Amino acid sequence: MYDLKLNNVQWEKVTQAYKNTNDKLHRTNTAISFNQICRSDHLTPSYIKITIIGHKRHCYNTKQAATTFRLNKEFRF
Repeated sequence: MYDLKLNNVQWEKVTQAYKNTNDKLHRTNTAISFNQICRSDHLTPSYIKITIIGHKRHCYNTKQAATTFRLNKEFRF
C-alpha cells in the first residue's frame, strides 16, 4: 500500500470528493432505473412535458412519438 500522510484538511477533501462522486453515481443509477421502469410500463414521467397545438389523431400521434423519443434520449450519455 501507499504510505500517505495527510493532515485532517487534506483527508477531509479526499473523503468529501469520494462521497460526492458516490452520491452522484447513486442518483444517476436511480434516474436510469426510473426511466427504464417508466418505459417498460408505458408511463410518462412528469418531467417530460410536450405541448402540441391541435386535438386531432395525427397531433396525438406526434405527441406520443415526441414523448417516446425524449424518454429514450434520457438513456444516452
